[in-house]
Amino acid sequence: MTFLYLIGWLPVTIIAYSFHAFAVILDKFLLAQRIQRPSTYVFWVGVLGLGAFFLAPISFFVPETNVITDAFISGVAFTFALFFFYIAIQRGEASRVAPVIGGLSPIFVFFLSRGILGETLSRWEFVAFLILVAGSILISLTHKKDGRFNISDLKNVGWLVLASFLFGVTYVYEKAVFNETDFINGFIWTRIGGFVGVLPFLFFSASRESIFEAPRMADRTTIGAFFINKILGALGFFLVSFAISIAPSVSLVNALQGIEYVLIFIFALLISRLRPKFLEEEVTPLIIFEKAFAILLIAVALALLAFQ
Repeated sequence: MTFLYLIGWLPVTIIAYSFHAFAVILDKFLLAQRIQRPSTYVFWVGVLGLGAFFLAPISFFVPETNVITDAFISGVAFTFALFFFYIAIQRGEASRVAPVIGGLSPIFVFFLSRGILGETLSRWEFVAFLILVAGSILISLTHKKDGRFNISDLKNVGWLVLASFLFGVTYVYEKAVFNETDFINGFIWTRIGGFVGVLPFLFFSASRESIFEAPRMADRTTIGAFFINKILGALGFFLVSFAISIAPSVSLVNALQGIEYVLIFIFALLISRLRPKFLEEEVTPLIIFEKAFAILLIAVALALLAFQ
């Protein structure tokens, strides 16, 4: 933990989103070919989140009621944000679906953090924030090969907007938790909230059957990919949470998601060329130009933040 404090919130955030990028690619593989129901996937993510209790010897206690409430709001919002995100990514391309959320959620975070946390950004931080959001949005824009403009799959827009809003709620209330208690204790309580959020899926018979059949029906490849994915996702989420706890603004941490989508695009491009059966992505010269320009914008914003 001391090492993380020393290197600062910006490098920690970049490392965290790198883990997330790998995890999203595996999410697409599992949801497209191995796990049919997003509710099944989300349920086991919530259960594995209780692994945060391994950190309890470091710091775990019952905080004030308002802290527990904020932690549960954050955890439940995260559960349903993942659920709607997984619905969208199951139906769309990984390098297009995820960046739309990356472009929208910082906007929700910005306004929610101002209203709930009273956060403000300096002039240059605000400029960097706008550039990061622009880069995240641009990296999600594509043109089909016939020249028609497209933003992911229009059927997914509703799911994406809802997921983006809930991710915004997740991060803002998580920051509220960290403002009132130490990082480890707050992190554990948000994971308890995440577990509470998956319990409603047990109320529906179809989801319940799928949830308990999945471990028995899964082959070794699926089980291995799932656990690798969840380890990467857990590391990424832990580091993002840590960055939020020490960063001057949750808006800046969330806006840096553009880095994740740069990596997702690169990974998806390479995998779709080397293993097209594993992951299929549509790529044209115009798409590559758009992504390259978006990467340039994100690099500029990172430079601004680094000098700040």
